[in-house]
Order: sequence, then C-alpha cells, then structure tokens
Amino acid sequence: MNVEISDGAREQSRQLGPAAEAAVAELSQSLAVNPLLGELDTFTKLYRTSIATRDGATLSVHYLYGPPYTAEGVVQIGSVARVSTPPTAAEKYGEHADVEPPESAGDIRDDAAQEETAGRQVTDAWTRIETWLRVHAPASHEALLPGASEQELIHLEDVLGTRLPAELTALWRLHAGVHDARGAGFLFRNWALMNVADVAEYHGNQMRLGDDDVWLRPWIPFCSAGVHDRSFVLYVDAKTGTVGYSSRYGERREEFASLSVYLEEMADALEVPALAGKEKPGLADGALVWGPVGDVPGWQPYNG
Repeated sequence: MNVEISDGAREQSRQLGPAAEAAVAELSQSLAVNPLLGELDTFTKLYRTSIATRDGATLSVHYLYGPPYTAEGVVQIGSVARVSTPPTAAEKYGEHADVEPPESAGDIRDDAAQEETAGRQVTDAWTRIETWLRVHAPASHEALLPGASEQELIHLEDVLGTRLPAELTALWRLHAGVHDARGAGFLFRNWALMNVADVAEYHGNQMRLGDDDVWLRPWIPFCSAGVHDRSFVLYVDAKTGTVGYSSRYGERREEFASLSVYLEEMADALEVPALAGKEKPGLADGALVWGPVGDVPGWQPYNG
C-alpha cells in the first residue's frame, strides 16, 4: 500500500513539532499495512483516526483511501491537527472562577463533554482551512486578525447577555475576524469573518429593535456578506448550536447543523475539491474565492 502525505498535512505536522512529525510517520507505516485503521465518514468518504505523540499530545488525522479520490492502492493523509481542550473555569475566569457565567438563554448544549467535542471539532477544521490558505491563498491568510483574549471573550459575553457557545470561543481564540483587505471574504460561500467588536455592535442593534420575531438574544453573528456589509449574516444559535442565515429583508432560515459542520464542509472541499457541491473553491491573485464566478478577474477553479 502506497501512503502519501499531502503538502498541507506535512506543513501542519511541521508546525506541531518533531514529535508530531514522528507520529505521522509511524501512522504512515501502519496505514501501509492496514488502510482501514480509521473510521470512515460515509458522507465525505474521509477516514479519521487519532494518534498519540511521544510528548503526550493527541492528534486528529484525516485521510483518503482508494478510488475515486485516490488511485487504487493509495492512501493520502490530508490533514493533521492537535486535539485541544477548552480552558477550565479557573483558566477562563481567573479569580472570578466562582462567579456564575452569563445566562445561556436555555442553552441545551451545556454538557461538558459536548462542549469539549464541539470546540475540538472547530479547532480541527479551522487548522485544516488555515493550512490550506497559507499554502494556496496567501492573500486570504494575511487578512486574518489575531485571536481574541479570554478577557475580550468574557467582556463579549457580558455585552451580549448570553453565554458564548464553545464553537465560537474556539474559533475566536484562533482568529477574531479579518482585516479590510483583498481576499478577506474567503469563508465557504464567500462570507467574511466578523471581528468581536462588530459582533457586539450588530447584536446590540438587532436587540434594540425590540421584536423577538426579528432577532433573538441567543443568536450570535459570526460572519457577514463583507467586512463592512451587514446586509446578510450567519449566526450561531446558542440554544441549539445550529447556524442560521439572516438578511436585512427579514429572511431567516437554518443553513447548517452546526459551526463545525460548516467549517468541516469547507475544509473537505479545499482538500478534496471533488467533494464540493455547486460552490467550488477557486483562486484569484492569491485569494480564495468560491465560484464559479464571472466578475472576479483571473478567477480559476482549484482542482487540487
């Protein structure tokens, strides 16, 4: 069995350090003997497995095996991500760890195990996306802002008046929005990641309308039609975890089962374009643009 490691997976392993590189090399040898070590996702056709490094870390690895996504007898490791855990109350709130967090407005997703899993899935998916951007779409990668501090996230919870879902805190700890720059609207379907200040402002403006049919407190926006365009937004419902769509014209609908599903679909489409639906990843002067599009000069589909 021939085992290949994609450029993105090699870069991810390199960033995680020598222990991760060694663990991935050992996994390659195991997959050469048994390519069915991982668990198959029957929808995406990606296999996923977890491996331990010599320094005690746990890595999540996605790989492809066999036609139509690889040649017969070929395994391709597509992504490697460190499994992270959310901070404890003491780490998050410091000396105020004994203070009750903001009301969750009936949040039904407050089980600690669910929170840990949700945050890890977002971190894994985003690591895959960012590695791809760094290699293939540097303009989009450079548009990313640094992550938010724990203090900023605690303040945001206070301003919103509702508890932040683990998926959003995991995402914003990595990157809390984008600069107003070329390539900033690179998220799946060309959405732009909102910074936390704009999240607070938009949520506050919607709540001031005073109509529960227009906006609910647990709806937390995370991306918009453009860096400064709030005509359309996507939000995470803190009660259910679903991702919803909202427009200035009063349109409301559920778009994805969760933020992790949204990001995983994007990561899958970048790593294996054949898995993409009608929205295809493409490149235009170093920026990721989802198409097909006819109004972006130089846009070309990315075929892997």
